[in-house]
Amino acid sequence: ASGDFLTGLPLRAAFEASLARHLKHGGTGRVALVMVDVMGLKEINDQYGFLAGDDMILAAAACLQKHGRGGRIIARIGGDEFGVLFVGVHASESAAHAADSLGRSRRLLGRGKPHSHRLTMHVGMAVSRSNDSPRHLFERADESLRARR
Repeated sequence: ASGDFLTGLPLRAAFEASLARHLKHGGTGRVALVMVDVMGLKEINDQYGFLAGDDMILAAAACLQKHGRGGRIIARIGGDEFGVLFVGVHASESAAHAADSLGRSRRLLGRGKPHSHRLTMHVGMAVSRSNDSPRHLFERADESLRARR
């Protein structure tokens, strides 16, 4: 299976390959990475079970597909982490807009069930610099994500 079994999104390997390809040909400022961390997933899994956690991941994926529409690729890059890759002259503006929308997106889940919880996502972003490697771009996006917590 090349995609994530739950969301159908590409996984980290495909995402990193696409990122490396675009960094190689894109140039400075033409590649932007938005990283998204779904908050509280472990607690939801522990308290309500994995199906509630799956609902949270699916809701996050839906938010990414809605707010990250201009992205070249949206992927699940970890258990509760997603990435959106923006490419082109307007990459940084598109990424900043998506990051802002995603950071403000809140959704109540589990309504009508014995429990309800909010989908909350922390977001970070980084824009390519000259001779950036995928690892450096990931590191900067991750730093940005942690700084906003």
